[in-house]
Amino acid sequence: MTFRRPSKGRLLVSSIIAVVLVLLFSARGLSSFFVNLLWFDSVGRSDVYWGILRSKVELAVIFTVGCAVFLWVNLMLADRLAPLTLPNTPEDLAVMKFREVTARHRGKLRTAVALLIGLMLGLPASGQWEQWMMFRNRQAFSVGDPQFKANVGFYVFRLPFAQFVVSWAFGALVLVTLISIGFHFVNGSIRPQDRVQRVTPQAKVHISVLIAGGTLLRAANYWLSRYELTGSQRGVVRGALYTDVNAQLPATNLMILVSFAVTLLLLWNVRQRGWRLPVLGVGLWAVVAIVAGSVYPALVQRFVVQPNVSTRELPYIQRNIEATKAAMGLDKVERVSVGYSNISASDVQADDAPLRDVRQLDPTQMRDRFSLDQGLTSFYGVNDLDVDRYSIDGRTQQVLVAARELNPAGLPNKTWVSQHLIYTHGCGVIAAPASVATSDGRPSYIDLGVKRPQIYFGDGLDGYAVVKTNQKEQACAGATETSFSADSGIKVNSTMRKIALAVNFGEFNLFGSRLVD
Repeated sequence: MTFRRPSKGRLLVSSIIAVVLVLLFSARGLSSFFVNLLWFDSVGRSDVYWGILRSKVELAVIFTVGCAVFLWVNLMLADRLAPLTLPNTPEDLAVMKFREVTARHRGKLRTAVALLIGLMLGLPASGQWEQWMMFRNRQAFSVGDPQFKANVGFYVFRLPFAQFVVSWAFGALVLVTLISIGFHFVNGSIRPQDRVQRVTPQAKVHISVLIAGGTLLRAANYWLSRYELTGSQRGVVRGALYTDVNAQLPATNLMILVSFAVTLLLLWNVRQRGWRLPVLGVGLWAVVAIVAGSVYPALVQRFVVQPNVSTRELPYIQRNIEATKAAMGLDKVERVSVGYSNISASDVQADDAPLRDVRQLDPTQMRDRFSLDQGLTSFYGVNDLDVDRYSIDGRTQQVLVAARELNPAGLPNKTWVSQHLIYTHGCGVIAAPASVATSDGRPSYIDLGVKRPQIYFGDGLDGYAVVKTNQKEQACAGATETSFSADSGIKVNSTMRKIALAVNFGEFNLFGSRLVD
């Protein structure tokens, strides 16, 4: 049998096919990237998009390289620590045969495994880009929490990312340990069939150190979890209450000490025979975690706090009240004594300005009423309602304001042209003074004089609209026709952009329709 090298023509064709396949499989991701870039650029904030992308790349590279290098070093150690000779048992002969076959490609095998696992664990880390940007641009607040005296900026900017790093590192270390154990097994360092020495001393040291690293990471995780108690929702209010401070916190501190003790036990056992002590230590660790971490706080909450909530929780509720006042800027309110006198009806009428603006309409109850009264048709609706202030008849008043947004679910005809070319926008603003109601409790609607009522962008709008096409858009009430007149949005002015938008939305009418120039 003879083997010939493939010709240059075959190599070229194979390369072209490979490139085409890669582009096909990555087309959706590439189009999404391009469309998002076009959108951010259309609102003049492409710098934000590039900043997010840069943070994602930084995280992916750092965590991928870090994991791959760490795993590669451990696999190299597993190879270097392999015994040179093994007994002539069938299992050991299979190990020697495997080592002989893979000897020339051992380095490539380590590198391939390290890169694969590094990519598997490192690429998802890019999803933490927001926490990373906040951590990198951290700032201090002017106040600390009452329990740990830590600056509030620590909770906002540093704690979320620190917790992610510790959790990720622990998961990565567990996987690296398991893969290292697998390499030790195929190298003959772990021999379950040997009743005298199932694990070589060198492999035992390696595995013990890795497990000890895991217990240290658990200690770090317990340490960070202490700060989560400041946002505990165990009791009647949010924050660290009696059980959190007097039961959960001591239990967490105990778990930190137990983690350190198990770490020392693992390292000390390196020079001992067997794994009995580490197994007992880990078992004790699990028992303490269940009893001290879960059972004990639950018992304290049930039998100490619940029968005496008013006395046990009082100082901690006071903390919550003080923190709320500080957050709302109410901690420095100046109190002034006012001398009241008898007030007559004429006095009230002479100074009724504050009473005329008392809110009579509840914004939380008026959204459905606005939609029923002013929705006009089934394909318009109110998604949100806000309170603003406008000058009406020379007086500033509170006004309930809502946008009459497009409701795609209510469209009479759900063809592609109807959904994306005809019904492209909402129509107008609905407004009513918050201090005025009709005799039957309805809002008294007013006209704010909006000259261009079309609403092309909104919080509740999904999908996309194509404007400035050969298809006329649905006009708002009172108008014969309308057309998008602004300069915002993504311009579909090239074939590449049409293809990118079509692939991104999975809708090739964008590319094939004659209505879209």
